[in-house]
Amino acid sequence: MTIKTYTTEYLCFEKKFGHNQIKRSFKMRVAHGLGFELGLIGVTLPIITWFLQLDFWSALMMDLLVIIFFLIYAIIYHWCYDVIRARIICA
Repeated sequence: MTIKTYTTEYLCFEKKFGHNQIKRSFKMRVAHGLGFELGLIGVTLPIITWFLQLDFWSALMMDLLVIIFFLIYAIIYHWCYDVIRARIICA
């Protein structure tokens, strides 16, 4: 399910905004990361709740800590990827 969520979100975003990767603003990068992470919460929260036998709020707090880390990681990773890819293509 996570692969499907990621693939769908990534392809939709790239189809709409893929033509201008290097000039994406910080705001757009944050929106891209948030869109992905919110979709991921919808998939992972029920699984965490069920698998770990936790109540909703405990599972949400655990999930949010992981989501915040990966949100920051994803923003930095995609920015670096776009910059490096642009340099390789231009070289």
